[in-house]
Amino acid sequence: MFGQQPQYNGYNGYGQPQPMQQYGQPMPQPQQSRMSASQMLDQIESQSSKGAKFERPGDRISGIIEKVTANQVRDFNTKQPAFWQDGSPKLQVLVTINTGVTDPNVEDDDGYRTVYIKGWGEQRRAWLDAIRRAGLHKASDIKPGDRFTAVFTGYGQSSNGMQPPKIMEYTIEHQSPADMAMSQPQPATQQPARQGFVDPWSGQPMQPMQPAQAAPQPVTIPTQQQPSRPQVDAQQILQLKALGKPPQEIAGMLGLSVEQVTAVTDQANPGMHGGEDASEAF
Repeated sequence: MFGQQPQYNGYNGYGQPQPMQQYGQPMPQPQQSRMSASQMLDQIESQSSKGAKFERPGDRISGIIEKVTANQVRDFNTKQPAFWQDGSPKLQVLVTINTGVTDPNVEDDDGYRTVYIKGWGEQRRAWLDAIRRAGLHKASDIKPGDRFTAVFTGYGQSSNGMQPPKIMEYTIEHQSPADMAMSQPQPATQQPARQGFVDPWSGQPMQPMQPAQAAPQPVTIPTQQQPSRPQVDAQQILQLKALGKPPQEIAGMLGLSVEQVTAVTDQANPGMHGGEDASEAF
């Protein structure tokens, strides 16, 4: 008569009647709260590096921190962003490190790994404890270049029939600005030349080997060379004799001795006796 009247299901918090949910109409979805920049460690981004795996207690990983970020955990079944009952997002910390080690069984492995740390429970407490032990106040104080180590120490207590949580231990080795400045590579300086040689086995200096001295050679005393006697030209001597030159003059002209001149003239006149005066033969 008066049309269909709305049905009410009690009263709301303000004393007004609250209409019942009609059949076939979808239930209103709870509004999702937004994550602040501080909750996301100043950035929210997906990680391209491979996740670190901790399969057995005692597994560990260590490396130089590349970056520290955070994102929202996804529900294991629906793969949708997960929320707590109060509507706040479930967060996790992502620490990307350079391990310096590559797996030959992994294609295009660059040695980078990401450690996922739950933002609640035992892992959250271990993360905050590592920050305090490093002398830091908050996660944003962690800088690239710090060393991060994660160790899987065992399992915690299981609840509601679920798998027991993994107990992790984290260590942060923070470098101050002064430490980072001192760790920068220094220009190579030229080392002064070392004297002598070093024994490659003992490391002790060695005396350089002296060059072998040559055996002393016998000293040769030069003998006085006798002056060569001028060659006797018998024909020239006889010609000068025919011109009436005496032996003394012929000897002076040819650079010969008188004996050489007379020997030629005596041979040319065999009839002369050696006892005769050579000057008279002319």
